[in-house]
Order: sequence, then structure tokens, then C-alpha cells
Amino acid sequence: QLRPWLPLSQHGQGLQSLAIIFLFQAAVLQQLAEADRPGVEAIFAVEEPEVHLHPQAARSLWERIQNLTGQRLMTTHSPYFVQHVPLRDLRLVRLRAGCTEVTSIPQYIVSELPWNESVEGLAQDSARDILFKHPDTNRVAAQRWFTTEIGTNLARCYRHDADAAEKAEAVGRLRHACRVLPSTDDEEELGFHGRRVRGEIFFARYWLLVEGVCEYLLLHALGKALGWPLDTHGAAIIDFQQSGNAGVYPTLAEAFGIPWYMVVDGDPQSARFRQQILNRGFREEELSQHFSTLPAPNDFEAQLIADGHGQLLREILAQISGPSALTCSDDEFRSRLRNRKTSYMSVLSKRVAADPALAARMPLPFVNLIISLRDGAH
Repeated sequence: QLRPWLPLSQHGQGLQSLAIIFLFQAAVLQQLAEADRPGVEAIFAVEEPEVHLHPQAARSLWERIQNLTGQRLMTTHSPYFVQHVPLRDLRLVRLRAGCTEVTSIPQYIVSELPWNESVEGLAQDSARDILFKHPDTNRVAAQRWFTTEIGTNLARCYRHDADAAEKAEAVGRLRHACRVLPSTDDEEELGFHGRRVRGEIFFARYWLLVEGVCEYLLLHALGKALGWPLDTHGAAIIDFQQSGNAGVYPTLAEAFGIPWYMVVDGDPQSARFRQQILNRGFREEELSQHFSTLPAPNDFEAQLIADGHGQLLREILAQISGPSALTCSDDEFRSRLRNRKTSYMSVLSKRVAADPALAARMPLPFVNLIISLRDGAH
């Protein structure tokens, strides 16, 4: 059954906005066709096209926008829209020190290294899709981050040169500069895992990287208890285990100029996370400012118990799963905690948020991070 026709003026402002965009496109294409100027394309500049659209419509808007012919310039405040825009198409505009700053992911990094036959061979073998000869300078350029192994092989391409040591240092500088270049796999992984956080995080002033939901809830609670609410101050928490891997978010943060801080467990996994970041070209001294762990060998639950919260956790667990939590063995108690992470942390985080004294006794790496951000130490 057909719906009754309504004039455009009787529809919502969201539909009116979309209609105007496509009407404008049709008018421009008509003008270009009448001008008979082959190769000329339109430039569409649209301010906040998602205004008045509900989240589902905003998410689908990118599919319509990318079908516009010519160059498209869009400004937006919608995380629903941004989360579908390819990473390399994003430009972050912010005001810093009274100046407008625009940041983005570079397409590639050009080095000071000359291209030679050895590099040509490397680029056709293990470094294909990474290294290429920059056409304007005939120097080595890279279009994604690369490992220490690739860096070592690149340095060997100059081992017979008189200045081989200097060129090896230049390789190190290139590798460090390339840490901001995500790989194709990174972008695909974010597209699959990161939809629920990817849009929001590009509007944040800080990225706080943690392993999972317990740390996510705790940091929000600590922010409230210690006088630095995270949303108020523009801090986004990314539980990277559920939304990608430990290496990709530092890469994006560096590219977009967003300060980032990572806190992970003190178990053996922490070494793997650290290495994932180093593999991308980050330096040890950088990690000392951005990466911290709980005391080894503790995971999150073990650290809460070590900090003296065992009885409180037993009482919370008893509310959730029954009174046997008060008397079960320590091993069984820890097992129950790990199996009911969201449940127990939902209760604990509310108590932490309401009790600054309890907040101050939470695991120190998390407490110290919030305090340092609050006090401007970072």
C-alpha cells in the first residue's frame, strides 16, 4: 500500500538536508555538462551533513557522500558518521595555543636514503608494499610501518658505502617516522573491531588504552572520585583487546597528535603488548612516558587482592553469586572473579566513584594516571 505523498517541507530537517545535498549535486553536474569542459570536477563543501539525522542515518550517510562525484570536503561532529570514513580521509582540526592545527595520517614518509639496486631488490621481495622510490627525489619512501627485520635488511643495502653507519642511523630515523603509518591490515582490523569506539575517539583530547571492561569501568570511576571526570575533560578509554591490538592505537594517536597512555596487567602478556608497539618503530624512551604495567606478575584481579580489597570483593561476589563466595578457597574465589568481571566491577566501580578514599587505594598505575592528568603532569 502506497504512503500518501507529502511535500518536502512537511518532512524532517534531516531528510530536507539530504535532499538539498543531492539537488545541489544534480545542479552542479548539469552546469558542468552544459559548460562542456572535459576533466573539470566539482568540489562539494558541506558543513555537518549529519545534522538532524538519527544515528543509523548518520552511519549510512558516508555511503551516499562517497558516491558524490568530484572532491568532497565535509566537517562533522558526529562519531556515527566518522566511524565509517576511511582513516586516511580524516583530517582532525583543533585549536592549540591560539592556532588552528590540522592533523592526518600521511600517505607515506620520504627518507634521506638514496634508492639503489639493493633497495630495488628488497622492495620487490620482503619489503614489497612497504618501500618504493619517491618519483620526485629518487629517495627511499615507505607507505606503512615496518619491523626491525626490514630495517636491518634496508641498512644492509648500504653496507658497502663509505657512510654506511650514517645511513644505518637514517634507516632508524625512517623506521621511527613510519610508526604513524598504519598497514592495510590495521585499517581492516579497525574496520571490523573498532566500529563502536572508532568514531568517538577522534573527538577526544586524550586516549587511555587498557585491556578490557574492568579497567574501562575503573578509570571512569576514578575520574569521578578524584575530581577529573573523563568525559568532561575529553578523555576516551579504548579497551584495545576488544577493539584491535596494542600497537595500532598508539600509531593512530601519534599520527593525529593525540596524547596516549597505556596501562596493562603485570602478567606475561604485558611484554607482548610492549613488543607490538616497539615493532612499529616506537623507541624505548617513548614507552617510558606512555606505557605502564601493574606489578609483575599480577593481573587485574590479583592486584586488587594484593592491594587489600579481597574481603570487599568477596562481599560483592556474594551479592552476585551467593554467600559461598565468602568462604570458598582463594583459588576458587579468583576463578569466580575472572568469570564475573563485568558483574563485580559494575558494583565496585560505583563504590569507587562515590568514595575518594577507596579510589585512592585502587591499583596505583590507574590512580597515578588520573592524578597526573588532573594535575597537568602529562
